Amino acid sequence: VEIAKTPGSALGITLTTTTHRNKQVIVIDKIKPASVVDRCGALHVGDHILSIDGTSTEHCSLLEATQLLAATSENVKLEILPVHQSRLPLKPPETVKVQKSDHHHCWDPCVNYCHTHHPGHCKTP
Repeated sequence: VEIAKTPGSALGITLTTTTHRNKQVIVIDKIKPASVVDRCGALHVGDHILSIDGTSTEHCSLLEATQLLAATSENVKLEILPVHQSRLPLKPPETVKVQKSDHHHCWDPCVNYCHTHHPGHCKTP
């Protein structure tokens, strides 16, 4: 799917992750009414995002996929697996509860995951 947007504008979608065939996948969680994507009509809630402008999302975190979308140009190319073809049961994503701790450890699993520890991930195949 190729979507044309004006420079600096948002597509109007929110992403989330879910598990499909024992793998984490990036899916469309919400589509903002009257947004570029809503007016286009080609994308739907629950569609899997397989790649963004040629970059596979297979090993990307939700944060990285969101950053890839934010960095897109005027013509955004999304490779998708439509929700009706994925046979994915629509269930809420897993939730992690974060509580305040007296321990002052600082660890963020999202920071530089693909670029530091797994440099081969999130690259164009």
